[in-house]
Amino acid sequence: MTELQLISIIADLSKGRNLGPFYIHRAKKSTKYFMSVATNSKDVILYYNWEQVAKEEINFVVCSILHEFGHIKNKTQKVCPIKSEYLAEKYMLKEVKRLDGRLYNYIIKINKASLSNPKWVKAWPAHATAYSRLLPK
Repeated sequence: MTELQLISIIADLSKGRNLGPFYIHRAKKSTKYFMSVATNSKDVILYYNWEQVAKEEINFVVCSILHEFGHIKNKTQKVCPIKSEYLAEKYMLKEVKRLDGRLYNYIIKINKASLSNPKWVKAWPAHATAYSRLLPK
């Protein structure tokens, strides 16, 4: 995937989602997150770490974009981390299910595997709590 393809995917996925205006920026330095949303008084900015995004498979990138759209849509950047991640993951799962049922099943499988990995749960506690509440038993 090229950087232009990433921008194109973000633009295509944002159509008809009623997100309001937002900017897309390449992160200036390597961060823990390969995509994140930041807000200030008037702007919403979707940052991406190209070095990390370029290594990921397209399905993971699409889900990550939808996850960040969940933060934008729900305006959850300033609330409790667990509630913020829960709402973003809920939005992502709903949109993925609407777009592609096979991808939805794949994401459920991957997230269940992540929850069974204690190192992952310790590294990402807010995500782990959100997944444990959202995933079907």
